[in-house]
Amino acid sequence: IVRCRPFLGFESGNKCVVDILPNDQIKIAPPQNTSLEASRYTFTFDATYPLESTQFQVFKRSIKPLVHACLEGYNATVLAYGQTGSGKTHTI
Repeated sequence: IVRCRPFLGFESGNKCVVDILPNDQIKIAPPQNTSLEASRYTFTFDATYPLESTQFQVFKRSIKPLVHACLEGYNATVLAYGQTGSGKTHTI
């Protein structure tokens, strides 16, 4: 799952290098022109969420099915991983 968080106050004015595409894909904009194929910068995930996504949208699509599975006796883990300031607390 990928969720892009809004820029923080001190980050305003920076350029977003991640584009959320249809079909749960993202595209990373390279910092400079490159001879590599554009497809090398496109990645597919189980779910993607844009800057304007809400906690409820993330929960409903990605977490709620895990909660239901736990209630049926399965194990599940939700792990937020990323660099400091990348939006883990914002997401969880």
